[in-house]
Amino acid sequence: MNNLIDSITQSSLLIQSSLFVLIFSGLWYVENVHNLMQPHVLKWKHARVNAVLALTALPVQFILGFAFAFSTTWVTTHHFGLIQWLIPATNRLETFLFSLILLDFTEYFYHRFMHTVKALWRIHLVHHSDESVDVSTVLREHPAETFIRLSNTLLCAFLLGVPLWCLVFRQIIQVLFTIASHVSVRLPERLDRILGWVFITPNLHHVHHHYKQPYTDRNYGDILSIWDRMFGTFARMEAQNISFGVDTCPEPVEKATGIDLLKLPLKAPKVIVTLAVACLIFTSAFVLPAYGTLTFDVSGMDNSKGVVRVVLYNSDKTFLSENDFALADSAFAKANGRVEITLHNVPFGTYAAAIYQDENQNGVIDQNLVKIPTEPYAFSNGVRAKWTVPGFNDVSFRVDQATEYFSTVLHYWSQQ
Repeated sequence: MNNLIDSITQSSLLIQSSLFVLIFSGLWYVENVHNLMQPHVLKWKHARVNAVLALTALPVQFILGFAFAFSTTWVTTHHFGLIQWLIPATNRLETFLFSLILLDFTEYFYHRFMHTVKALWRIHLVHHSDESVDVSTVLREHPAETFIRLSNTLLCAFLLGVPLWCLVFRQIIQVLFTIASHVSVRLPERLDRILGWVFITPNLHHVHHHYKQPYTDRNYGDILSIWDRMFGTFARMEAQNISFGVDTCPEPVEKATGIDLLKLPLKAPKVIVTLAVACLIFTSAFVLPAYGTLTFDVSGMDNSKGVVRVVLYNSDKTFLSENDFALADSAFAKANGRVEITLHNVPFGTYAAAIYQDENQNGVIDQNLVKIPTEPYAFSNGVRAKWTVPGFNDVSFRVDQATEYFSTVLHYWSQQ
């Protein structure tokens, strides 16, 4: 099972893209069979207008994709975030369910926020301005909203400590629900009432796309409808009473092109200021310290007891302190006397490394009565130390590349 999860995670872009095309095409065909589009609507022309917006959002998705990969890897490596603190990594089912539910909870409030803040509503209005909601409406998202939405997910996933594989599987489920909720085919009423107790259905999302308040501000849910029920925003509406669009749109959009829709939010000064601030905050992330990955190939053990530890220090004052160090990791010692230990997300800077075999796994290098180490050890730069402890500057090195590789041989004190 773990191998399957890892394989899907590594091929997430291909799988999500293929799934999107498959579901989109299937529901497009279902719409054609049922012929539920209004007679005057030219389906292909309508889809082309919406597709323009989707194409302009691709660069945003591509750039933020790297941020997602880095963030989710970092929280796992550093055991950061609510889920990482509450649920053991081995409990994969619990980890996924909590990730799915909590992220959906944040999506609910993100959606409400987009409706509440006027500047953000002007951007989100582009999606709601579609007067012929069908499967292609899922493409009708302004690239500015794509940026805001994914940035929100990125921040929430980081604070929650969502692992990469959970985010990938959640995105796969979200793709299914997002496309399905916009399809023009309504579910049978009885089936919809059963599914609607927990999930957002096309029938429920159609209410959200009704042109007039208060229904525009109902059924905010992304996957689950339980949040709308909990916070009083759940509503039902008969199909014959639903009219798509939005009554607050400042300009008619019946004949609007994709370019016209891109320009629509920019005609409000507050929106331009909001986007400028958001871009400034996002780009400021690129001036933060860059990070590298350090791999230590450690050999020289003559037994497989305990673990081999690599401890990084970033200052002379903390060098060789038991508790005050920059980063550390370990791996079980092996009978062949060789292990490989990798430290991820190491900020660029100057470090010194102490490596030792913790044979009894007590977290420190053992010493005898006269303070001579009784477990094998080594320092970076190949510096050997027998009678005196080396200084930080003697064993320090620079991390200024994405990947660094070190080869280290452990020796007992008598071999130094």
